[in-house]
Amino acid sequence: MLIGDGPLKSQLHANAENTLRKGSFFFPGFINNAEKYMPLFDIYCLASDYEGTPNVIMEALASGLPVISTNVGDVSEIIEPGLNGMILPSNEPEVISQHIQELIINPHLRARFSKYGREKIFEEYDTDKTVDKVIEYYHQMQAKSKKKRDS
Repeated sequence: MLIGDGPLKSQLHANAENTLRKGSFFFPGFINNAEKYMPLFDIYCLASDYEGTPNVIMEALASGLPVISTNVGDVSEIIEPGLNGMILPSNEPEVISQHIQELIINPHLRARFSKYGREKIFEEYDTDKTVDKVIEYYHQMQAKSKKKRDS
């Protein structure tokens, strides 16, 4: 399944038609609430050339999926290579394919990425903890501002 759109979608679809069994692939394009498809996956791969903070990586990890991603945006803040996922260079489809194959044949690696990925998300990105971090940040900024005014 390939969710999303982009300039390579038609080429990827043609490649799938030429190499994969009919009915074994699905290209729905852009869809809202794509996270509802996460339980259908065994591995999640983000092969973008650019991103900001890709929420989809956090959604995949929270769903327990092992993640492979290109090194874009804030991915390196979320993925700890070798522990909860893999970070690979962009525009190297052979390298990405090789690492997907590695995950397919290595259930222990998938299980480790799944375990530590879920733990990271629930420990560091829990809603209550995130709100607490934001509040703490504003308290720090307020204290700095007060200190400057008092100087």
